[in-house]
Amino acid sequence: PTTTGPFGPVNPQDVYVAKFSPDGSSLIYATYLGGSASDKGDALALDSSGNVYITGSSFSSDFITTGGAFDTTKGGGAATGDAFVLKLNTDGTAVVYSTLLGGDGDTGDSGLDIAVDGAGSAYVVGSTASDDLPTTAGALQTSMGGSSDGFLAKFSADGSSLLYSTYYGGSGTSEAVRTVALNGDGHAYVAGYTNSTDIALASAYDATHNGMFDVFVAEINPAGRLSNWVRTAAKILTGLPSIIAGVFIFGLMVLTFKTFSAWAGGAALSILMLPMVMLTAEEAIKMVPRKMREAAYGMGCTRTQVVMRVLVPTAFPGILTGIMLSIARALGETAP
Repeated sequence: PTTTGPFGPVNPQDVYVAKFSPDGSSLIYATYLGGSASDKGDALALDSSGNVYITGSSFSSDFITTGGAFDTTKGGGAATGDAFVLKLNTDGTAVVYSTLLGGDGDTGDSGLDIAVDGAGSAYVVGSTASDDLPTTAGALQTSMGGSSDGFLAKFSADGSSLLYSTYYGGSGTSEAVRTVALNGDGHAYVAGYTNSTDIALASAYDATHNGMFDVFVAEINPAGRLSNWVRTAAKILTGLPSIIAGVFIFGLMVLTFKTFSAWAGGAALSILMLPMVMLTAEEAIKMVPRKMREAAYGMGCTRTQVVMRVLVPTAFPGILTGIMLSIARALGETAP
């Protein structure tokens, strides 16, 4: 059964989405989604407004895509599929956005699970045989490890861009990320299977490959390597004796510009102040309740509006505390 919706049936195989009443006694909406070849839906998720996010794989060169979507063209030949991410509105009558995700691999790419955060960003995981799957700078793994890898990708709320995308796999011949869940900080928790002995591990409960296939569980930080390096550098500088940091940067400025100046002194003081400001601001923003962000997004606020009108004002007392502490540190170190 289907109801009035965006698309009708297309052979030989289509995605099918249906919504039932709370007691299961009636069909609220049902619709096909697909193109002229085989398409399969593997998972769906809901946002706080009731929009439906679907992922799976498509072999159709004319699969539904929307203007401005990240990728509107299927990769590979007729015998290979691409993963897709599609957002359906709350009553199932229109596609909000739909994008493909894939490369030119011989056996294609598949989306196997999907999750949505409070900002409306979709996180999709799956498997890929493409060595040219789109990845982002600073991602955990930007190149394919074996003949089939898992992947994790995060899309912007409007489906127009990849916020990050990474392979996850070793040198084995068969592995996939099968499921994904999110925490309040936007970290992705993924699980799947692998026959690789060299998949990336950290703080592992079991760091040994035990059989033909092993299950893996991983937590992935969306911020990427660059932010981790910056955070680590800030922590190191915060713990470094101020006199050493100050003398080093002051000397560097003097050697560069061949003169003593207020600029050199200012640069030295900023090195003392910035790490503490950065770390306290980060912690203050983390303490802003997630429900406040989700409520703002639910009211239609953009990401910039949420940051400037919700996050910064709410976290401002903590940010101000960090600024005052950094000034006190700089004054205390320079007083002698």
